[in-house]
Amino acid sequence: MLFQTFLSDLWSTITILLLNILVLIFFCISKVLTGAYWALVVIVSLCIVVLVPFYIFEWFRLSNHRHHHHSDTQTLCTKSEGDLTAEMLEEMMDSDTHGKPLPNDEDPAFEAIVTFTTTPDQLRFLPIIPSIASAVLFVTTVG
Repeated sequence: MLFQTFLSDLWSTITILLLNILVLIFFCISKVLTGAYWALVVIVSLCIVVLVPFYIFEWFRLSNHRHHHHSDTQTLCTKSEGDLTAEMLEEMMDSDTHGKPLPNDEDPAFEAIVTFTTTPDQLRFLPIIPSIASAVLFVTTVG
Protein backbone atom coordinates (compact mmCIF):
# COMPACT_ATOMS: atom_id res chain seq x y z
CA MET A 1 0.00 0.00 0.00
CA LEU A 2 2.87 2.38 0.80
CA PHE A 3 4.43 1.63 -2.58
CA GLN A 4 1.12 2.40 -4.37
CA THR A 5 0.98 5.75 -2.55
CA PHE A 6 4.53 6.48 -3.65
CA LEU A 7 3.71 5.66 -7.29
CA SER A 8 0.58 7.84 -7.34
CA ASP A 9 2.52 10.76 -5.79
CA LEU A 10 5.30 10.28 -8.33
CA TRP A 11 2.86 10.24 -11.25
CA SER A 12 1.08 13.38 -10.05
CA THR A 13 4.43 15.19 -9.73
CA ILE A 14 5.47 14.09 -13.25
CA THR A 15 2.07 15.22 -14.59
CA ILE A 16 2.46 18.70 -13.08
CA LEU A 17 5.96 18.99 -14.53
CA LEU A 18 4.70 17.96 -17.98
CA LEU A 19 1.89 20.53 -17.80
CA ASN A 20 4.43 23.24 -16.97
CA ILE A 21 6.62 22.17 -19.89
CA LEU A 22 3.54 22.35 -22.12
CA VAL A 23 2.92 25.93 -20.98
CA LEU A 24 6.53 26.84 -21.80
CA ILE A 25 6.21 25.22 -25.27
CA PHE A 26 3.00 27.15 -25.95
CA PHE A 27 4.76 30.30 -24.81
CA CYS A 28 7.65 29.76 -27.24
CA ILE A 29 5.34 28.92 -30.16
CA SER A 30 3.09 31.93 -29.58
CA LYS A 31 6.10 34.23 -29.17
CA VAL A 32 7.52 33.09 -32.52
CA LEU A 33 4.21 33.17 -34.42
CA THR A 34 2.72 36.44 -33.18
CA GLY A 35 3.29 39.32 -30.78
CA ALA A 36 3.85 39.17 -27.04
CA TYR A 37 0.27 40.18 -26.18
CA TRP A 38 -1.12 37.01 -27.77
CA ALA A 39 1.47 35.07 -25.74
CA LEU A 40 0.11 36.75 -22.60
CA VAL A 41 -3.41 35.56 -23.41
CA VAL A 42 -2.18 31.98 -24.01
CA ILE A 43 -0.03 31.85 -20.86
CA VAL A 44 -2.65 33.35 -18.56
CA SER A 45 -5.47 31.20 -19.92
CA LEU A 46 -3.39 28.01 -19.70
CA CYS A 47 -2.29 28.83 -16.16
CA ILE A 48 -5.84 29.57 -15.04
CA VAL A 49 -7.48 26.63 -16.83
CA VAL A 50 -4.85 23.94 -16.24
CA LEU A 51 -2.28 24.74 -13.58
CA VAL A 52 -4.26 26.55 -10.87
CA PRO A 53 -7.00 23.88 -10.50
CA PHE A 54 -4.32 21.19 -10.61
CA TYR A 55 -2.34 22.77 -7.77
CA ILE A 56 -5.53 23.26 -5.74
CA PHE A 57 -6.53 19.63 -6.37
CA GLU A 58 -3.05 18.42 -5.36
CA TRP A 59 -3.14 20.54 -2.20
CA PHE A 60 -6.53 19.08 -1.19
CA ARG A 61 -5.41 15.55 -2.09
CA LEU A 62 -2.26 15.99 -0.04
CA SER A 63 -4.15 17.30 3.00
CA ASN A 64 -6.74 14.49 2.73
CA HIS A 65 -3.93 11.95 2.29
CA ARG A 66 -2.21 13.23 5.42
CA HIS A 67 -5.52 13.21 7.31
CA HIS A 68 -6.42 9.60 6.44
CA HIS A 69 -2.96 8.01 6.37
CA HIS A 70 -0.59 9.06 9.12
CA SER A 71 2.83 9.69 7.60
CA ASP A 72 4.48 9.65 11.02
CA THR A 73 6.01 6.23 11.73
CA GLN A 74 5.04 6.37 15.40
CA THR A 75 1.31 6.73 14.72
CA LEU A 76 1.50 4.49 11.66
CA CYS A 77 2.85 1.45 13.45
CA THR A 78 1.78 1.68 17.11
CA LYS A 79 -1.98 1.23 16.55
CA SER A 80 -3.34 -1.64 18.60
CA GLU A 81 -5.88 -4.06 17.18
CA GLY A 82 -8.66 -2.42 19.19
CA ASP A 83 -8.09 0.90 17.40
CA LEU A 84 -8.54 -0.51 13.89
CA THR A 85 -11.46 0.93 11.98
CA ALA A 86 -13.48 -0.95 9.38
CA GLU A 87 -11.66 0.92 6.61
CA MET A 88 -8.25 -0.10 7.94
CA LEU A 89 -9.38 -3.70 8.32
CA GLU A 90 -10.63 -3.66 4.74
CA GLU A 91 -7.28 -2.35 3.52
CA MET A 92 -5.47 -5.05 5.45
CA MET A 93 -7.71 -7.73 3.93
CA ASP A 94 -7.01 -6.40 0.43
CA SER A 95 -3.26 -6.31 0.94
CA ASP A 96 -1.02 -9.33 0.57
CA THR A 97 -0.02 -9.49 4.26
CA HIS A 98 -2.36 -12.33 5.19
CA GLY A 99 -1.29 -13.64 8.58
CA LYS A 100 2.04 -11.80 8.50
CA PRO A 101 2.84 -9.55 11.46
CA LEU A 102 2.86 -5.83 10.80
CA PRO A 103 6.39 -4.38 10.80
CA ASN A 104 7.25 -2.35 13.88
CA ASP A 105 8.69 1.15 13.80
CA GLU A 106 12.11 0.02 15.11
CA ASP A 107 12.73 -2.01 11.96
CA PRO A 108 15.26 0.01 9.89
CA ALA A 109 14.05 -1.48 6.60
CA PHE A 110 10.47 -0.39 7.30
CA GLU A 111 11.62 3.07 8.37
CA ALA A 112 13.54 3.40 5.09
CA ILE A 113 10.37 2.52 3.14
CA VAL A 114 8.33 5.12 5.06
CA THR A 115 10.98 7.79 4.45
CA PHE A 116 11.17 6.83 0.77
CA THR A 117 7.40 7.09 0.31
CA THR A 118 7.09 10.49 2.00
CA THR A 119 9.67 12.22 -0.24
CA PRO A 120 7.21 13.01 -3.13
CA ASP A 121 5.43 15.40 -0.74
CA GLN A 122 8.48 17.66 -0.94
CA LEU A 123 8.91 16.98 -4.67
CA ARG A 124 5.41 18.30 -5.32
CA PHE A 125 6.59 21.86 -4.78
CA LEU A 126 9.27 21.58 -7.51
CA PRO A 127 6.84 22.17 -10.44
CA ILE A 128 6.19 25.70 -9.17
CA ILE A 129 9.70 26.62 -10.45
CA PRO A 130 8.82 26.24 -14.19
CA SER A 131 5.66 28.29 -13.60
CA ILE A 132 7.72 31.11 -12.10
CA ALA A 133 10.26 30.71 -14.92
CA SER A 134 7.56 31.10 -17.59
CA ALA A 135 6.18 34.18 -15.82
CA VAL A 136 9.68 35.74 -15.60
CA LEU A 137 10.32 34.91 -19.28
CA PHE A 138 7.11 36.63 -20.27
CA VAL A 139 7.74 39.73 -18.14
CA THR A 140 11.27 40.15 -19.54
CA THR A 141 10.16 39.77 -23.17
CA VAL A 142 7.15 42.09 -22.88
CA GLY A 143 8.84 44.68 -20.65
